[in-house]
Amino acid sequence: VGAPQALALWNDKFMLRNAEHLAALAEKASKDAAEQVRFAAKRVLLRLPTADEETAWTAYSKKHGLANLCRVLLNSSEFLFVD
Repeated sequence: VGAPQALALWNDKFMLRNAEHLAALAEKASKDAAEQVRFAAKRVLLRLPTADEETAWTAYSKKHGLANLCRVLLNSSEFLFVD
């Protein structure tokens, strides 16, 4: 994905709404930040995060909000491209 396409996807209202919706589902599922991260990763990436990912993503979600982490996951190469 080129830079203009990546920015368009990053800022797309549909993606923003879905990131917020996923965050709300994760927050409903658990009050624990790490469990919320695991919930979001399972929904988006179809796998649990590695220990390092969980640590980094939990810290990111605490600093920038869970919806922003969900937005990052939805814009990740792992989600966007089939291997």
